[in-house]
Amino acid sequence: MKVLFIGHNSENDTPITRLMGNLFPKVQMIGVAESTNLMDLMTVDGPFSFVVIAIDNKNITVSELYETINETLGQRPFIFIGSPNSVKSYITSEILQRP
Repeated sequence: MKVLFIGHNSENDTPITRLMGNLFPKVQMIGVAESTNLMDLMTVDGPFSFVVIAIDNKNITVSELYETINETLGQRPFIFIGSPNSVKSYITSEILQRP
């Protein structure tokens, strides 16, 4: 099983990848730090079972990224990781109301 991970940089992402590795030892995390490489990654390295996004990354727009991923991969479970302020700011009600 593969997981798509969208993060910041290796320094900030290391704790997240360790946590995911401990929680899901049989899951292979495929990571990307820039959304410009995302389309290639989704079409070549998939299929992905779920998506993890580090939402503190100010270089991404979470709602647009969410739509792009859903249009490309179909409905997938998402895990958003970030500070409480980022969650309030970037996770819209449309994202929360989706199945």
